[in-house]
Amino acid sequence: MSISNLFYIDDTGINYPDYPTLLAQIQSQLQDIFGDDINLDADSQDGESTAIITQAIYDTMQIAVMTYNAYSPQFAL
Repeated sequence: MSISNLFYIDDTGINYPDYPTLLAQIQSQLQDIFGDDINLDADSQDGESTAIITQAIYDTMQIAVMTYNAYSPQFAL
């Protein structure tokens, strides 16, 4: 499953994953590339860089959701 399957717009509106789901997806994709023995623990260099990248993607998704919702009178700020 790719990240685009987690972030989409349908009849119910815009949908995006929570941070732990997104982190698990990215970790899974990295394990597919580098193998299951890659150390993605929070205290490892790979784990820390993965968390930074995941947070950037998650923040971007939240900005996209706020922008999408700004066009609705129900959710606009």
